[in-house]
Amino acid sequence: MTKPWLPETARSWSVASGQIEAAWQLHWQTQLKRGTAKLDIGDLSLTAGPARLQHSDIHLAIPELADGTTELSARIRTLELGEGLTGRDLELDAAYREPELALKRARLAIFGGQLELVPGTFDISQMPLALTLKAQQIDLAQLLAACIIRNCPEPAASTANCR
Repeated sequence: MTKPWLPETARSWSVASGQIEAAWQLHWQTQLKRGTAKLDIGDLSLTAGPARLQHSDIHLAIPELADGTTELSARIRTLELGEGLTGRDLELDAAYREPELALKRARLAIFGGQLELVPGTFDISQMPLALTLKAQQIDLAQLLAACIIRNCPEPAASTANCR
């Protein structure tokens, strides 16, 4: 699950707090590797480039190592994606078995409303991914303010200079 982006991305990570609990149960035979693995991370505060996660609970489970399926469940109370762009209560539930990602739930409270990715199964070896985003009760003034802050280098810049 981490192959496509590690270790390069993880080099910029900074962990401020959190607790990690892990459990592995392995059964090794001549040509058979079996077992389970579980990783629970609680109250994580992490900075990765411009993004910052606070008060996060992340659970990874590999129900059968021989199968290669990884299950992910994450609850992130605060997600900061840069100046003026903060989301709350991110919920993410997914399963991965190369090359498919089965997205069960992905929703985030932001801009006074909620953004949610429509659940589905995606072949992540085929980029770009065709995702459907549902927006509910989004405050357009908040959304546009965040876009202007992120895309205009100077507050006095005219809209013609914004990307």
